[in-house]
Amino acid sequence: METYQIGNKVTCIIRAWTPCKIGPTVLTYSNEPYTILKEVDVSLNFNNNERNATTPFKRELNFNISVLNTVNVRNVHLTEKILHLLYQDLNENEVGLKTRYDNVIADEEGKVYLSTSADKIYQVFIYNESMEMVQAYGEIDPNDIELTPDTSFLIVYQEIGQEVVKLNSPQNLYLTLDLICQGNASEQTSETFIHIHKAGLRVDRNMVFNRTLNAVDLTFEVINSNDDYIVLK
Repeated sequence: METYQIGNKVTCIIRAWTPCKIGPTVLTYSNEPYTILKEVDVSLNFNNNERNATTPFKRELNFNISVLNTVNVRNVHLTEKILHLLYQDLNENEVGLKTRYDNVIADEEGKVYLSTSADKIYQVFIYNESMEMVQAYGEIDPNDIELTPDTSFLIVYQEIGQEVVKLNSPQNLYLTLDLICQGNASEQTSETFIHIHKAGLRVDRNMVFNRTLNAVDLTFEVINSNDDYIVLK
């Protein structure tokens, strides 16, 4: 009799259940791979559905059927593909501005050199060393800023971002999940495969940014678990 240890090294392959578009990625075929998540933590969560039945002798029977309800994939790094899976793209006429600031010293001609490479910056506020605002612009070419020579300034400004998504949910698509679990079969290295045929990404998802973790957790709602299975070897 084989003894299986599924192990804790899991790779999750997210695939499109039907052809679709996720951000800039066009998936042409059903079950086409979208992204591969390596070394993630995964939990399968089951619900008990209580059923009632009546026998020919009018005796009522109660029993539970356990069904796969959700799949949690944790410690997922924020790649561009994950961001497009989670959040909504901007419309064509929308832009996203990013705020930056520079501490600068004006040269002998009063010119300053910002860290931006943009040729236009917006919502520009310039402060002297006493934190008094000395100039403000709605829009300006950074090369046109002129200040008191040989003086220090703080300049806060915005520029147009290049990769922007909205922090609200897109129309959630159905996805297929394949889990590859590195483990053992009777003390021999072996892989176990779990197939989740159809699932929807839950709307609620959290971001955590701190000094030790920079990842998201994904929760998938399983749709009709009759087609889900595990391959032990």
